[in-house]
Amino acid sequence: MQGAMVLTAIEVVGDTAAKVGNQPAITYVSYMALAHELQRIFKHNGIALTNAYWNAMTNVTHTLIGTLYFDEKLSTSQYLGIALVTVGILLLGQKSST
Repeated sequence: MQGAMVLTAIEVVGDTAAKVGNQPAITYVSYMALAHELQRIFKHNGIALTNAYWNAMTNVTHTLIGTLYFDEKLSTSQYLGIALVTVGILLLGQKSST
């Protein structure tokens, strides 16, 4: 899960710079760093869970930044969806009993 956190942080920096629109170099460098980190992380971790963690954490983080920083609005069902994604992250982190 630590690798997914690194991927999330890199992607959020790049996407936020793209949203602001006046820092394209940050966006490009972030995505180059993202590709590099993906290669490094996938050598040591499974692609399925790493990708699931990364996507879920990125969705939650983007939503928080969008609503808090960019004043984007969500509907009640969209908030419910984010809550379900968060529960999914917690369930993915549980150790299997088998």
